[in-house]
Amino acid sequence: VLASFQLPAAVAAQCGLPEHDGFTWLDAVQELKKASAGETPVQLWQRVENHPMVQYVPAQCQDCGRHIKDTYPAPEDPDLVEEEPTEEERPFVRSGWFRGPRGPVVFVYRCPDCGQTTRWFRSLHPEVTLNPRRWGRLCGEQEDLKAWLARYLGVRLRVCCPLDWDHVWTEVWDGIAWKPLDPNCLNFARRLHEGIGSWTRVLAIGTPGSGKDAADAGEASEEVTEAYFARAGGSPEELRNWRATVDAARADASGASTQSRTLCGHVLQVARFDDLRITQELRSAQADFDLGRELCELRQS
Repeated sequence: VLASFQLPAAVAAQCGLPEHDGFTWLDAVQELKKASAGETPVQLWQRVENHPMVQYVPAQCQDCGRHIKDTYPAPEDPDLVEEEPTEEERPFVRSGWFRGPRGPVVFVYRCPDCGQTTRWFRSLHPEVTLNPRRWGRLCGEQEDLKAWLARYLGVRLRVCCPLDWDHVWTEVWDGIAWKPLDPNCLNFARRLHEGIGSWTRVLAIGTPGSGKDAADAGEASEEVTEAYFARAGGSPEELRNWRATVDAARADASGASTQSRTLCGHVLQVARFDDLRITQELRSAQADFDLGRELCELRQS
């Protein structure tokens, strides 16, 4: 897959390659590995964060580059409609956040500037997300690519998923502790007045190679909500307010008190698990998932 995408000359130069056509993502990551030999995990992660492969790309017209606004609540846009994927698109489309939570749909955009039509969707597949030419790459796609690139460089990492909010971020193991390197993830305890305190939980999800045993991603998975309050300098009063918000949402049988009205957030609230029980269930679920994936791969081989 890496060798299948030809990079524009400007992108090749950003990757440390000579500024001319003909290079691929494979050339780019090989150059990165050579340039980063002997660096610490944090230094390696900084290279990952700044690599052109993982940069944010707004959803946009793929002909002229006009941006498609990703706002929430989303205003009506007569130039943007949702469609079911075609049979060819279906294996590559995933659900995700765009102008609010969405299922596995395709966004069809008729550009008011150039008149061309763009089909775009959220995806987990590098065959889609590595396209260097105006394919929208949002935070979920970014984190997937960062995780892959970090593993390629030998960095242990895990992904943090706050239920009921439209963002994910990554933590890196620096040899002593898990370290979040995204400054945006540290300020939520200061923003309770905006409703972010209705996050049910923040879950840290292990990735392949994140545990002490390279095969055990579940070992690195845990519930980390209150740890983020502490990192962000949240006061005891703010922590009490958050707990009160969660308790109030648990009493709302409709689920409407979670910020994005997500099913997973509401289910976790009404279950009334504490952080240790959530961590236990999370690791158990991940072990079951990994076993199922291994069995599926064996059947296919």
